[in-house]
Amino acid sequence: MLTKLERHFFVRNACGPGVKSCTGYAEGCGLSVAAMMMCNVLVHCRMTFLHPSVHMWSYVDNWELFGTEVAEVVNAYASLEAVCVDLDLSLDKTKTCAWALDGASRQELRSEGLNVQRNFRDLGGHQQFSRQQTNGTLKSQCERLQNLWPALARSLAPYNQKLKVVRCKAWPRGLHAASGVHISPNIFKTLRAGAGKGLRADKAGSSSHILLSLVHFPSQDPGCYAILDAVVQFRRFADPVRVEPYLHQASQIPDSLRVPGPCGVLIARLETLGWIFSQGTLFLDQDHLPVDVMHSPLREVQHRICRAWQQHVGSIHAFRHGFEGLHQVDAVTTAKHLEKLSFESHSPIRSLLTGVFITADQQGEMFKVDGSERVCKFCHAQDSLEHRHWDCPHTAASRALIPAQSFAVIQSQPQCFRVRGWCIEHPSVQVFRQSLFDIPDLTANFPLELQYALFRQYALFRQCCLKIYIA
Repeated sequence: MLTKLERHFFVRNACGPGVKSCTGYAEGCGLSVAAMMMCNVLVHCRMTFLHPSVHMWSYVDNWELFGTEVAEVVNAYASLEAVCVDLDLSLDKTKTCAWALDGASRQELRSEGLNVQRNFRDLGGHQQFSRQQTNGTLKSQCERLQNLWPALARSLAPYNQKLKVVRCKAWPRGLHAASGVHISPNIFKTLRAGAGKGLRADKAGSSSHILLSLVHFPSQDPGCYAILDAVVQFRRFADPVRVEPYLHQASQIPDSLRVPGPCGVLIARLETLGWIFSQGTLFLDQDHLPVDVMHSPLREVQHRICRAWQQHVGSIHAFRHGFEGLHQVDAVTTAKHLEKLSFESHSPIRSLLTGVFITADQQGEMFKVDGSERVCKFCHAQDSLEHRHWDCPHTAASRALIPAQSFAVIQSQPQCFRVRGWCIEHPSVQVFRQSLFDIPDLTANFPLELQYALFRQYALFRQCCLKIYIA
């Protein structure tokens, strides 16, 4: 039947030549999925019968054998080859490899003629089987994103649609399975720069780090995205009792000496935020307030991670001229004020917030213009953002709209507020958060009298509902 059936593939509305099959399952057939599943079930049953001590995993055509003894795995591999011959299937020897967790087992596998690897790509993710920290698979995935940024920059789609492409396509593709891999800061820096070019927000002085982390929701930044992904995967797959010793061990040694794996990666990512491991799955955040990454509500953990990330980014860029005090940034309040402005105002305000060189003093520093020529184009005084906002006669009408009693408050604020327009978190917010943690938790303490009263009220409520339903 396969030798008589011709299949034609359509590519860009063009029909290709007929292709015949001689063995296996016809590609493109709707029943090929069911046939592959039946094949996997058959191979699993056969391998379980022949080698009960070896565990087999399969995902479509990706087959893996696991065992505690090298000899058992080698014999199971030979049996798997025999089963494939009986089913008229062939194993791809170029993609077949073996791994072990110790040097003696690796040497024994090499003596059997197997291709031994210390790390490789498995189902799109990077797997490591030695103490060496590697990330070759993830690095190549991120490099392939470089073709996306020029296409995104040429796109005529609205700015908000491009943001969705960055968040929903670029980062899941480039940072796939990043929760188990240590990533260099240079990789994140390259990704941010590419995203800035794709969003056409790469003007002189503009910081893609500030744009993706503070102007927009922090998950737009690859660094924060990787932290959130590591926490979500940890909550989904980790057993708190089993991982606690690994978390404690990883927290006691430097990042560069940690054994590769999700526990060490989680510790390293949260340490970026200034969080400290305490015990179990409990951490102390940058304000020394406790947070349980496993048992606390996921929304709360995500909110605190985003807040810590924004303060972390603010502390990085607080050294820039005009951004002093950015470590106290309140990005949420700033975003709410930005939403109140007209759509046409969003682009120039984003440029101001991200550090774009606007005035003559900044542009002159970049283009090496003489100091005497770095003057305001309106009043010909020495130009600066401080001058434009608070001294230039051209903006006097705008300053007149500010109440007189507010000027003293404004002048006492950091430069990131006066010059760049970033809102600052009030010091009482931290005091309020601490007071909330000081409230005793009595949600699980119900006196017997209260339980009885609640039971009676519930019984009466059910009787009432029953009468209403019958009526």
